[in-house]
Amino acid sequence: MAASLSMASSEYLSKKSEGKKPMTAAFYTGTAYFITVTLLITPYLLVSDYKLSLLIMLLMALFIISIFTFFVSVVKEMDFRKLFSEMAAISMGIAFISFLIGWGVRVAFNIEI
Repeated sequence: MAASLSMASSEYLSKKSEGKKPMTAAFYTGTAYFITVTLLITPYLLVSDYKLSLLIMLLMALFIISIFTFFVSVVKEMDFRKLFSEMAAISMGIAFISFLIGWGVRVAFNIEI
């Protein structure tokens, strides 16, 4: 929830500085962020096997990226496949880097899960 509010406030300030509708942009950004995070953590709340949860979460992330990419590709008349490939590669790459950072912290501080 805190991250959603943070994203919304950042979007508000960004749009306000551009002279656009800051409240509308903040609402959409905060809501989209909240829904996305909720969908991504749901497998961990419903499935006890963490490996299966991870797989479901990654597939859910790709599904969300495909929906967003489809919307952007239609509105901006861009090639869906190229845009999806780029967005998926960046998102999965960042997820992998984040995983490595978390793993590194766990090893460095000897944290057992």
